[in-house]
Amino acid sequence: MLKSKKRWRINALEQEDEQLASFAKALKVSPLVAAILVDRGINTEEHAKAFLTPEKQSYHDPFLFNDMAKAVTRIQHAIDANEAIRIYGDYDADGVTSTAIVYKALTLLGASVDFYIPNRFIEGYGPNKEAFRRTAEEGISLLITVDNGISGVEEMAYAQSLGMDVIITDHHEAGEQLPDTVALIHPGIKGEAYPFGELAGAGVALKLAHALLGEVPDDLVALAAIGTIADLVPLANENRIIVAKGLSKLQQTTSPGLTALTDVCGFSISDIDEEKVGFAIGPRLNAVGRLGDATPAVSLLITDAKEDAQELALSIDQKNKERQQLVRKMTTEAIDMVESRDELPAALVLLKEDWNPGVVGIVASRMVDRFHRPCVVLGKDEATQMAKGSARSIEGFHLFDQLSKHRDILPHFGGHSMAAGMSLELHDVEELEHRLGQLVEAQLSAEERQPVLPVQMEAKLSDVTLDVLQQLQKLRPFGNGNPKPLFLFDQLHILQSKRIGSDKNHLKLTLGSEGSQLDAVGFQMGDCAEAISAIAKVSAVGELSINEWNGRQSPQLMLQDIAVKHWQLFDWRGLAMEAVKKRLQTLGGAKLFSFQNNTELVKQLESSAGQQSSTSNTWVLLDVPASLEELRDWLITHQPDALYIWFKQERELFDAVPSRERFKWVYQIVLTHQPVPLEKLIRAGKTKGLTAEATTVIVDVFEELGLFAASNDVLEVTKSQEKKDINESAKLQAYKTLLETGEWLSTAGMDELWLWGNDILENNQRVEEVSI
Repeated sequence: MLKSKKRWRINALEQEDEQLASFAKALKVSPLVAAILVDRGINTEEHAKAFLTPEKQSYHDPFLFNDMAKAVTRIQHAIDANEAIRIYGDYDADGVTSTAIVYKALTLLGASVDFYIPNRFIEGYGPNKEAFRRTAEEGISLLITVDNGISGVEEMAYAQSLGMDVIITDHHEAGEQLPDTVALIHPGIKGEAYPFGELAGAGVALKLAHALLGEVPDDLVALAAIGTIADLVPLANENRIIVAKGLSKLQQTTSPGLTALTDVCGFSISDIDEEKVGFAIGPRLNAVGRLGDATPAVSLLITDAKEDAQELALSIDQKNKERQQLVRKMTTEAIDMVESRDELPAALVLLKEDWNPGVVGIVASRMVDRFHRPCVVLGKDEATQMAKGSARSIEGFHLFDQLSKHRDILPHFGGHSMAAGMSLELHDVEELEHRLGQLVEAQLSAEERQPVLPVQMEAKLSDVTLDVLQQLQKLRPFGNGNPKPLFLFDQLHILQSKRIGSDKNHLKLTLGSEGSQLDAVGFQMGDCAEAISAIAKVSAVGELSINEWNGRQSPQLMLQDIAVKHWQLFDWRGLAMEAVKKRLQTLGGAKLFSFQNNTELVKQLESSAGQQSSTSNTWVLLDVPASLEELRDWLITHQPDALYIWFKQERELFDAVPSRERFKWVYQIVLTHQPVPLEKLIRAGKTKGLTAEATTVIVDVFEELGLFAASNDVLEVTKSQEKKDINESAKLQAYKTLLETGEWLSTAGMDELWLWGNDILENNQRVEEVSI
């Protein structure tokens, strides 16, 4: 048995096979792809065709926003009057792309415009009065916020009291009261008529640009795609259109900034996709604001100068490397804090005063991935002398709702179901962990606290063809709300297994079932090569992809998790002692068992096996049992999850039972030369081809039958003249059984051995179930 690392949650498709076949035929896709569409709520032909061709779909009319006409009128007036306009942005990837989009649109219209990004460490997120005071003093008459502003009721009133008009474009959660401004462009506020409420900040900025320009320039939709992917909004409806069209435009862009950025990322602009944006471009744009002033990120996106772009991109890449080092250091410190505790609490709240508040959210995410429990990571805000940081949650535990119950110790916090930011007094940190832990234990069962792997569906290897994989690509772009589908393949044979990679820490399998086979690769899963028996049937979950090698394409499964649902049998027969010791060290915590009570052998191996785990049910059988009945009883008693068979034998393989002639010869030697020391008899026997064990067995049989007497290992023939049949000897029969058992256990195929053992275990389980 090999337990999966996560709890697999398999989606249940409520659709008849005939309906699915009809739907697939209408769309000209495989039933597998049709099933995914239906599972994701796309169950009409019209909806499916639109979903599968997002690049051909039209944007919503930007003037559907309640206040868009007001915003455009005010901005156009400012341009005509040559008023100074300032864009007030945010320091994350969504914020800087939003800033760049509106800046470029206004520049195209000839506006007198600049931008301002607040400093995360000095000013914090969103509007602030001091920045607005300076803005007014600089003669700015129109302020446009992007990716922020909806929460700044007081700050916006202050800005307008200074003589500035304000236009807000934002997408964050709105409070009960909304700011009173010239125009409020927000897709999700109450009463808003816009048909899609989940745009990213960059998406809202793009709508403003669209309204101002009457079209959507390629470079602006490319920037909006970056912001949309980086902000993890659902890739549905207009977000899907923005990303699909934007990625296409990114692949063709001539923007010096984006070209330089992809260069430092290490890939060509033509190879860009949603994964490269999410894991390479987005993190670099985010890194600048996480460690300091995010202004260079905007400058990179709006520059037309190639040299400036290259210099800015290198600087941003360096910031990202610093961010990575900082995250690694803080994550290591956080893990050490947790692992130094006597037991793992239901929720983690971790504080270290010198932790950088710009990356605590990343560290919290890493901790959730490792320990699978809600986690709050805090540093110390030197300005306020309070603990300040971020939290991340697990499925089933709504972080914002639960934190809302403890406002008495959380004077400042905000967020949503899976993430939150907060400040609290240093002396309340321990209390917060205690309260959160109680809430987790009350709300989630032990099983629900196990990490979940959402599986799209179970599939067969015969379903996996290059044509189907190419059809799956039509579901892209993947992301939040439209994840890459994970497939479960159950009860597969392992045709080949090996470690790969320079450090041999990755796994490559060839899996087979019913005449079909599929290669599978698992990164950082190399240990599974030794944890899965060659005869096991595995269940594997992963993403399907197309592997290209030397011009040849083939399907491939990128493993996410793997399990063996039955007990496992591993073959160590014939290994030398040193090889067994090395394998025990790798295995760790296995329990050793000797049927022959060979305490010396057990002692030799115990140091290599390490400390035996009380919870482990992994066993190593060191030697051969006296009979198959003894092995049967052992299996029923111990019910192993994994069993490694060494079956070390002191005797030569296939030793025969001594013949009658051998018995006669030994009897005659002792009769003629008595008294005869056993040691001398053994030496004499070797000259006749008798092993020491065979000679000892013959002597034991004669003793049992009363024909020999021994004193201090010196043998004599007894005076008894009664004729005895050696086959009446229990010792001889036991020896025969031992040899037969040893021969079968040493030569039988692993499939044969496993089936024999499995029949015993299953029959015993059935008996227990009937008894219950």
